[in-house]
Amino acid sequence: MKARIPGVVAFFLASFVFAQSIPLRTEYQDTASKVIRRHDGSFAGICVELMDLLESRTAYRFKRPDSFMPLRRIVDALRMGETDVYFALLKNPERERACVFVEPLYSVRYVIVSRAGEGGDIASIAQLKAASAGAPVLTLSGSTIRDFLVENGIECDDGAGTVIQNFDKLLANRGQFLVYQDLAVEHEIRKGRYEGRLRVHPATLAEEPLWLVCSKRVDGAIVADLRDSVRRLKASGEWGAVVGRYRAR
Repeated sequence: MKARIPGVVAFFLASFVFAQSIPLRTEYQDTASKVIRRHDGSFAGICVELMDLLESRTAYRFKRPDSFMPLRRIVDALRMGETDVYFALLKNPERERACVFVEPLYSVRYVIVSRAGEGGDIASIAQLKAASAGAPVLTLSGSTIRDFLVENGIECDDGAGTVIQNFDKLLANRGQFLVYQDLAVEHEIRKGRYEGRLRVHPATLAEEPLWLVCSKRVDGAIVADLRDSVRRLKASGEWGAVVGRYRAR
């Protein structure tokens, strides 16, 4: 069934959706505050709460993993149809070839992190380029932020797979600056271990939406219904209420 379907067929599809659960496979990336593993092994975070909200208002049931997967493997799984849906992905041409970008979920800002008391106050990408003085700027493996930095003439070190690994590299003097998503770095600093040792610069280098994406093997009618469901929750204010709780932390 294609995304464009006659009205009568759409009516029966909607009836089916609310009569039975529709399982969709997903994966988790180890990036706070998207997904956070609690001490008891359970998961929390903005993407987990958005999945919960969608499940409470639709017939979709997300088959969630019990461990994290590197982002590059998640994109490959979407490409091969081994994963159906993923929350939340930045857009680039390679990923657009691998999956369908369904609907923006929320926006993130690219911010700069350095050791406390170092690095001055960097207010622009040009100042970051000058301050890094040719030394690689840290970011995460597989991140589109690497592409953003390279396009602006900044050498990158994207060997680390998590924010924590990059924080430890900063504190070990294996880098002067980290550029990554504001929600993720602010969450990890607030946890206590890094508070007072690292700081987030006030400048926003860029702002981009994180998207709900589907494998291209997912039925077009389901993709369209997922898009409509998210838009309804945005219009009701319920979606924004979840996102706002994380912005306020």
